[in-house]
Amino acid sequence: MSMFRRFTKRSEVNMANIILLIILLIGIYSGARRGLIVQTILTVGYLVTWIVGALFYQHVAKILQIIIPFPSNTTASQLSLYNLATTLKVDETFYNALAFVCIMFVGWIVTRLVAATLNRLGHIPIISQLNTLGGAVLGFLCSWIGLYFLLTLLSFVPVVSVQDIFKGQSLATIIVKHTPIISQLVIDTWIVK
Repeated sequence: MSMFRRFTKRSEVNMANIILLIILLIGIYSGARRGLIVQTILTVGYLVTWIVGALFYQHVAKILQIIIPFPSNTTASQLSLYNLATTLKVDETFYNALAFVCIMFVGWIVTRLVAATLNRLGHIPIISQLNTLGGAVLGFLCSWIGLYFLLTLLSFVPVVSVQDIFKGQSLATIIVKHTPIISQLVIDTWIVK
C-alpha cells in the first residue's frame, strides 16, 4: 500500500509539472500568434497592473479577510516552502497574496480589452519573423509570471495535497523560488513578519 501511495504522490507532482509546461508552451504559442506589438501592449499593461497591485493590495486584503474564510492550519499541513515563523502568520500572508492576485486579474481583463481594441497595430508590416519571435518570448515571460503569482498564492494554502506540488525540485518549486527579481521582491512584500 505504501508503494501505491508513493507512486500516486509522485505522479501528482509529475502531472503538475506537465500542466505547468503545457501552460508555458501555450504562452509561447499565443505570444507568437499575437506578435511583438500586441504582446508588448499586453506586457506593458501587466506591468502597470503590477504597480497598481503593489500600491493597493493591503487595502483589498482587509476587505477579503471579511469575505473569504481561510482554511484552518493543522499539524499535518505544513508549508513546504516556508519556515515556522511564516506559517504562524500564513493567514495574513494568504490574504495579501490573494488581494494582489485579484488586482492582477482585474488588470489582466482591462489590459486584454485595450489590446483587443489596439489589435490593428499588429498588422503593420514589419519583419514577420521578428514579430513572431518577439511575441513568443514575451508570451513565455507573461505566462511564467502569471504562473508565478498563482503558484505563490497556492504555496500559502496549508492543505497537504496542495503542498505536495512543492515537494522536491518540481517545476512549481523552481518557479516560486527561483524566478529572477520577482521572487524575493514578492516574498518581502507579501509575507507578514
